[in-house]
Amino acid sequence: GCKGRTVWFFAHWLLGTTVCILGVISIYTGLGAYYDKTSKSTKLWTIAFTVEITVIVLIYLFQDKWVHIQNQGVPVRPSEEHGSIGNEKGTDK
Repeated sequence: GCKGRTVWFFAHWLLGTTVCILGVISIYTGLGAYYDKTSKSTKLWTIAFTVEITVIVLIYLFQDKWVHIQNQGVPVRPSEEHGSIGNEKGTDK
């Protein structure tokens, strides 16, 4: 809950995201270098890797919204959503 924790969390997230993006770029660059060196087609590998990355991203986005999807159609009383509005007993006095 302290400010240092927030800064550390953001830096950790940013570094991890940057490493993942650079890793993906590195693989595409490596496939291009492999093609330049051997003149062998890398089209199948490029398509396979693109499909893999797409599936991983979709799973990531889906799991992020999973709780929201599960709660669709379930009525939530305002006191459950935002806490009690009245006094400690929940009345509006």
